[in-house]
Order: sequence, then C-alpha cells, then structure tokens
Amino acid sequence: MTELTPAAADVQAARSPNLLQRVIGVIFSPRATYAAIAARPRILGALAVVILLNGGISYWMLGSETGQKAMLTQVEERMRDAELQGNTVPPEQRQATLLFARYLGMGSAVAQVLFTPAFIAVVASIFMAILNALYGDERTFRQVYSVVTHSSIIPGIAGLFTTPLMLIKGELASPTRLSVLLPMLPEKSFVTYLLSAIDFVWIWALINLAIGLAVLYKRKTGPLATSLFVIYGTVALVIATVRSVF
Repeated sequence: MTELTPAAADVQAARSPNLLQRVIGVIFSPRATYAAIAARPRILGALAVVILLNGGISYWMLGSETGQKAMLTQVEERMRDAELQGNTVPPEQRQATLLFARYLGMGSAVAQVLFTPAFIAVVASIFMAILNALYGDERTFRQVYSVVTHSSIIPGIAGLFTTPLMLIKGELASPTRLSVLLPMLPEKSFVTYLLSAIDFVWIWALINLAIGLAVLYKRKTGPLATSLFVIYGTVALVIATVRSVF
C-alpha cells in the first residue's frame, strides 16, 4: 500500500472541505461538494447540523405562543369538523388532545434527536441496496449515509426562512407549498390537498439528493431525479387521497 508523503497528505487535507464549507457547498456548488463527500464521507458534523436545524425549528414553531395558538386553533377546528360529521368527541379526549398540542413543540424537538439518525439510516440503506444492485457498483453505507445526510440540510436551511413567515401569518401550513399559487381553489378539495403535499423546498432537496447520488455512482442526474420525483408524487397522491376520504 502506497503511503502519502507529508506534502501529499497536506494537499489532500486542504482539498477536503470542512463542515461549514460542506454546508455552504451543498447549497451553492453541490456537484463539487458531493464529489469531495464521496471521496471522504463524513457524517457526524452534518448529522448534528440536521438535528439542530430540524429540532430547533420544530421547537421554535410549535413552542412559540403564535405556533401554539395556530396549533390549538387547528385542533379545535378538526374536532368541530368531527362533531359536525356526527362523531362525538368526549371531554376527556378533547382535554388530552389539547394538552398534547401544548407540549408538541418539545416532543417534536426530542423526536428529531431520537429518530433522525435512524430515519436517515433507513433511507440510505434503501438507496444503497437499490442503486448498488441496479448499477453493479459497490458503494459503502457510509458514503450513501453521508450523501443523504448532507442533502437533508436543505430543508433545515429553508426552514430558517419559512418559519418566520409562518409565525407572521399565524398558520402551520408551509408558505412554499404549491397550493399557494392557486388560492382560488376550494380549501377542502382533492386538488388542494395534492398541491399542498408538494413543496418547492422538498423539490429542491430531492434535486440536491439526486445530484449527490449521481456524483457518488458516477451517473447522470436526470434519471435519478425523475425516479425521486415519481416517488414523491406517489406519496403526495396517497396523502391527498387519505385527506379527501377522512
């Protein structure tokens, strides 16, 4: 095995971006950044950023006074809808639901810490199994996990800008959902539910993930992005269908 000389090791270290450079890089120069990540996958720092962003934003939104009011209003509206449909909500269930809503901010933040690493691991495992078999290339779990983790920074960064807008408007609905472009649609319709399930931030995140996987497997981005959009569209259809029915 060939050992690097001190000079060569210094050059390699200089070419490997640090955490801040990778966070900025996945936004502004994803292809070059993911090439560096594929060559030297690093996880812990990026994972900490994802957990901090998502957990902090969840607590910021659902733990604030404005977020609490919006959540409680939404819960009350759904219970009223249930009663109008003939489904009686017992007082005990009403109180328990309202109490749950009050502590949802803290619970959501804790859930981000506990479940984010495992969720990314499941997603990375699925991608690794499918793409390794499809392309016949053996990429390591660490490489795929690192790519998925870094792409998960995108929604967190976007949340720093969308959350203040949600708090100003006093609602929990994302301001970047596709349905905001068609406000004339009926509030409770299948089309509205479908467009509400499609978010521009997640479209950006999926494109970013497709770039990362394409760089890792040395393939074209287009087919990977198309596959991710098909999966995303299918999930959106399921969500819209369930909301329409129930």
